[in-house]
Amino acid sequence: MNAPLPLFAMASPDKCANSFATSRALIPHLARSRTLDRKLVAATMTMSFGASDAEGAWNWRDAYDAIELAVVGSCG
Repeated sequence: MNAPLPLFAMASPDKCANSFATSRALIPHLARSRTLDRKLVAATMTMSFGASDAEGAWNWRDAYDAIELAVVGSCG
């Protein structure tokens, strides 16, 4: 029999801190109405996580979450 999977997977504390660092780095770009292009987001994520998506440190879903956090943070 298969064990039930948790409804919500818990993110590691490092992943949360790195995503938050990414969002803080992106907020000034949003404040200047700069487009968050793929190159900018990838460079910011790589800097925050210490490695690239190709190295498995983060994925684009993580990037979208960080962007969403930046958008919410820039509204205040």
